[in-house]
Amino acid sequence: VYSLLGATLAPFNELAGAVFGIDFEPWYGRGLWTDNYIPYSILAGDEIIANVSVSPMEFIHEGQMVRLIQLGTVMTRAGHRGQGWIRRLMAAVEQDFGDRTDGAFLFANDRVVDLYPRFGYRRSHEVRYAKPVTGGVGAARRISLREADAWQAFAGVMRSSQIQNDLWLPRQAELTLFHVLGDLTENVYTLDDGEIWAIAEISGPTLRLHQIFSPKPVDLHRVTQSFGPAIRRAELGFTPLARDGFSKEPLREEDTTLFV
Repeated sequence: VYSLLGATLAPFNELAGAVFGIDFEPWYGRGLWTDNYIPYSILAGDEIIANVSVSPMEFIHEGQMVRLIQLGTVMTRAGHRGQGWIRRLMAAVEQDFGDRTDGAFLFANDRVVDLYPRFGYRRSHEVRYAKPVTGGVGAARRISLREADAWQAFAGVMRSSQIQNDLWLPRQAELTLFHVLGDLTENVYTLDDGEIWAIAEISGPTLRLHQIFSPKPVDLHRVTQSFGPAIRRAELGFTPLARDGFSKEPLREEDTTLFV
């Protein structure tokens, strides 16, 4: 079992790119790789042949602290699969974190859904909160985080944000910025002269609101109306604090299964 902290990123990044097409270099280069992302890796020479990464998280849920870990970047190099490497790494993670957390979760690709029940994980059904939207206006403004001032402003609002949903992660800047640097680079918006920041995607008449940050309480209904008159439906990537006006529906994402 190998701790990557303090070591070169190259072997880890090479395997992550080969298996998942993920590039950790922009995240690492901005100093966002902290002790909240812990790879457990097995090496053969200079190559990493298997890995399970652990992200410890402390959520606030109904006023209580809930300590969870998320497992990710579970991968084995081609030619080394079926040899029990992931089993060894999962055992090491359990030994280190089993009595320090309230639970664990991960998102699995379809091809490995039979793997995780061997380690005590079970499938969990996801739900999504959604609502119809009418009377939309164009108050939300897309922001490019390629500009240093915008990046600093976004990071600052994240760190000073009040609790905005029912399972809130106070120290979420590093994890959120990983996704913003990747697949959500062009999906950051501001409202109210920068007091509210939102990560959102627009697909036709549907607004997918992934997260909200603000140092003050936010009216979600007003936020969902701020993305223009073409928006007819809003879907949330979180459980809202106030659920009036939102319906709860089953969520099934392609090639993604939640295990807990």
